[in-house]
Amino acid sequence: MNEQSGSTGLSELLERLRYETGEALNHLYDWTEEDFVEFIDRREKCVYEMEFYRTQLNESDKKNISEIMESDMLIKARMHFLKEEAAEQLRQFGGARVQQRGYQNQYTMDGLFIDKRN
Repeated sequence: MNEQSGSTGLSELLERLRYETGEALNHLYDWTEEDFVEFIDRREKCVYEMEFYRTQLNESDKKNISEIMESDMLIKARMHFLKEEAAEQLRQFGGARVQQRGYQNQYTMDGLFIDKRN
């Protein structure tokens, strides 16, 4: 692989990473947890492919990566919010289950009483 094709490959990966990050920022408040998981999977694949070009990074590439990483704080904060929201819903669900058990009759019958009238 020559230098030109390596640079082109890295540029394409950086552009894809920038695009994916932009999409996440554009949909920050309407994506579900599953959407963010898919985003992370796509991004992880892209970063993994970039590992090959690690030794070929120039200052411009490093600057682009830093700019992309600045957006990570917003995305990470939103994902943390969704995680906490899901945890709260699980806690509420668990609390409702405990209350429901309190109202359900969980007694076992160990004898009968029969009243005969004469």
